[in-house]
Amino acid sequence: MGFVDRILGRRADPTEAWLVYEDEPPSVDLSKMAFGPLRFGAELQEAQFLGKPDSFKWSCKNYCELLYARRGFQIDFENGKLCYLAFFIGQDDCLPKHPALKLSKPQIRGGVKLTQETCVDDLRKAIGPAESADADDEETILTYCRSGITLEFEVNTKGLLKRWNLYPRE
Repeated sequence: MGFVDRILGRRADPTEAWLVYEDEPPSVDLSKMAFGPLRFGAELQEAQFLGKPDSFKWSCKNYCELLYARRGFQIDFENGKLCYLAFFIGQDDCLPKHPALKLSKPQIRGGVKLTQETCVDDLRKAIGPAESADADDEETILTYCRSGITLEFEVNTKGLLKRWNLYPRE
């Protein structure tokens, strides 16, 4: 990062020296609300075990996005703390625009694998009934709250899973 970057307010990529990993993302432990060893509120450097992201960007002063496009997920940090996790599971107009993007098949600890064939009934069997459902012409968002974390499952008009978002309950 050079002098001009500092003058223009550009910030360094703290993941620049991280190694690249190709393995599957870790499972999500719903009892601990953890992504592998990473918990919400964890420091950015604790995510290094995931390897260098395919894309890193500061979206505002204290908020950064780490896109693991080839592995189908994204993690965000606010004020240096993990605040958001998203798995891109099925086709969606709101998918990140990255040439290497692949769909994810995240696993919930205990053996449940979420895929683009996962339907609303599968989610109910695995997690129970949603606390709320918000539907429009393009999707339905099923919301659950567990251990202070909000889980949003976005399903398409056919009732098939396309995205899973996790973030601390406000």
